[in-house]
Amino acid sequence: MSRKQFLWVSPEPPWSQWSNSGFIRSICLELKNRGLLYGAFSPKESSLLTLRGPGVAYDLRRRIANRIFPTHISSERMNVDESSGLLGKVLRNLSSESFAIYQYMYPKIDRSLKHTRLLFQDITVREAVETASYEYKSLSRNEIAAKIDEQKKGLEDADGVITFSNYAADSIVEEYGFPREKIVAIGARPVRSPRHVKFDLDRYAQGRLLFIGRQWERKGGPMLLEAFKIVRDQVPHATLTIAGAQIDPPNQDGVHYLGSVSNQQIAQLFAKSSIFSMPARCETWGLVYTEAAASGLPILGFSAWAMPDIVKTGVSGILLGEQSAEALAHALIGLLREPERMASMGRAAQSYMQSTLDWPHVVDRLVAKFMPDALDGRSAVWMNEISPRSRKS
Repeated sequence: MSRKQFLWVSPEPPWSQWSNSGFIRSICLELKNRGLLYGAFSPKESSLLTLRGPGVAYDLRRRIANRIFPTHISSERMNVDESSGLLGKVLRNLSSESFAIYQYMYPKIDRSLKHTRLLFQDITVREAVETASYEYKSLSRNEIAAKIDEQKKGLEDADGVITFSNYAADSIVEEYGFPREKIVAIGARPVRSPRHVKFDLDRYAQGRLLFIGRQWERKGGPMLLEAFKIVRDQVPHATLTIAGAQIDPPNQDGVHYLGSVSNQQIAQLFAKSSIFSMPARCETWGLVYTEAAASGLPILGFSAWAMPDIVKTGVSGILLGEQSAEALAHALIGLLREPERMASMGRAAQSYMQSTLDWPHVVDRLVAKFMPDALDGRSAVWMNEISPRSRKS
């Protein structure tokens, strides 16, 4: 008997814990546990052995394969033709009532197949170019124009769109005129969650500011470093730890640079820190924010992109309309002088992860939009629907 299910198609192997920071695997496992997942695969894979899920030794084999063959294959080189290859094989067995989710790719449509086509998108090409983000920084004008045309055509062929944030949803509406009622923002929770979180005042009174991010420029590292100079003058005991960024170690009082760090070190940093700030100029979601929140850290950033979906300003952190080092410093100084307030925000941040961004809620939002009967009468918990677009600088 045929039934409605989701097929997830991604550029990277979906069952790998390293693909898209583990997001794909986590959401697919939740769908699978509900009986709503037909399968998940990448067109770059050579077989469909893991279509239904990873085997016992999957992660070990994937780790070895990544070391032996570390090359990246772009989505343009994959076969995303619905009428041929692995994709065609899977789709011919997929119920016409089901949904194929194409993550960061645009398939060549086979109109003889009647399934519903959903695109997972998290940024428009134009905004990626304007912020010099991701791979768009080095593209030529002709390449950019081709990318815009590709995204426009892909949206014209799509029956619906899935995004991380409400910001991305509104961006797609504004840029391409895609109907907002056909888009759902689902969010994501941290893949790594702490076992125990301490909310004692001493933790917050230490004044330990944390930044974690590889892309130093895009994630706002230089501005935070500038702001911290002002902070240090007013709050002499404050420290700033920088992890992940590949930069020259800053020669600045109170700044500790760690470079690359392990997952265990990251967990320890979250547990010992007082506040998290990664004031990105472009961040389509940022699982690191949700990791910080789950670890009981108040978050300081800008009211842009996905941040209003992750942080309730004044409750679980502070989101600033003004994107400047001075504004950051002023807000940081205020928080660092009130450890009780930081502790309260940390509790609220963790609570929001559990009440709104946990995987069952993420999947509920997806299901509520495209397969509402599968909720069995439950109501989805929605994220903040106030878009920060009008506050974008």
